[in-house]
Amino acid sequence: MAKDSADLADRAVGKDADEAKNRVQAKQGTAHSGQKTDLAASTEVYKKPGQDEPEPVLKESGLKERGEAPGKAEEEVREDVAPNLVDFGVDIMEVTIGQGLEFMEGTRKIVSRNVRGAAIGLDSFLSGADAEELVNGSYVKIDVTETLEKAGNNYAKQKVKLKLDLPTTEQRLKFVFESDAEDTDSLEEQNRELPSEEVRITDESSSTGALRFLLAEKLNWRINLDAGVRNNPIDPFIRLNARRKTALDEQWRMRFKQSFYYFDDDGFGETSRLYFERAITESYFFRNKMEAQYQDEDNRFEFAEVLSTHHLIDDRHSIDYAIGILGESQPVPRTTSYFIRTSYRYRLYRNWIFLTLMPDISFPRSEGFELYPSFTARLQFILSSDQDSPGY
Repeated sequence: MAKDSADLADRAVGKDADEAKNRVQAKQGTAHSGQKTDLAASTEVYKKPGQDEPEPVLKESGLKERGEAPGKAEEEVREDVAPNLVDFGVDIMEVTIGQGLEFMEGTRKIVSRNVRGAAIGLDSFLSGADAEELVNGSYVKIDVTETLEKAGNNYAKQKVKLKLDLPTTEQRLKFVFESDAEDTDSLEEQNRELPSEEVRITDESSSTGALRFLLAEKLNWRINLDAGVRNNPIDPFIRLNARRKTALDEQWRMRFKQSFYYFDDDGFGETSRLYFERAITESYFFRNKMEAQYQDEDNRFEFAEVLSTHHLIDDRHSIDYAIGILGESQPVPRTTSYFIRTSYRYRLYRNWIFLTLMPDISFPRSEGFELYPSFTARLQFILSSDQDSPGY
């Protein structure tokens, strides 16, 4: 009789265990079927054979936690849930980036149209003719540059260049605005794209605004005259620019640029540039640039020669390699620095957002011709009404 009672008790406990197991499997099946599961933790009472007190069983997301290793079905549920969470995060990121690009594109169109509108308004005022239907090459170029040097010095520079094209003036008149104009920068600052001495000392830069008159365009010469003012403080200036380009043979081309300028504060100055260029292959281009610059304020000449190659990798990537030597005429003619520079340019978005990374190594006289590294990163935005044309 006692034995029969024990058998009945064991069967009852076994039945309770089977029912509990079936309930867990049913909930796991619900999770696999894609139905929503209750993420809140709940407990059910489960009593093992020979145990006086019932053991609480934690259930969360249809999974049981009893201290033993998870079963195959529980692992499958976890594998189903984890990828869904990752995919959800990726989708959110893609939506956020897409919305950001749409906002930037909308802002670009507004700025471009305002630039075109300003050019048309100024053109119509000066010429008295309607410029609405004429092709307009006006643009705004914005550069945001950060430079880190060996000594830990960090310099930030923002540059804006605005050119308003005035087509009804027979292409002979333009308005040009530049922040951080390079006229009075040293050749080293221009060639290595470093912050000017003014930015290093005061963390400020000057801007220039001028009307540009095309004086002549014949026999491969293009001559124009700029008249305007520079701020910080107000400083009127006049500048004469002459350019000429000619083919030396089927492969080599020569370009020459000459600029004479006079600033009321800095006095007279001039810059001469001579380029010899040729294409090596369809994707490689070679240039030899020689420069001389004189500034009356310093009463000295600066010299530079830079050999460079341009490699067009594809329609999004390009890379330049350059090696150069810099010198000066005072206190005695001498070399002031050697440098090696690489410039990687990447088209981030369409044809108006570009990223440029420029690691640079120089050997300046001021550092005893010891190695002096620097790194420059530049983000560039080019806003033009032409970008709204088909195919841009």
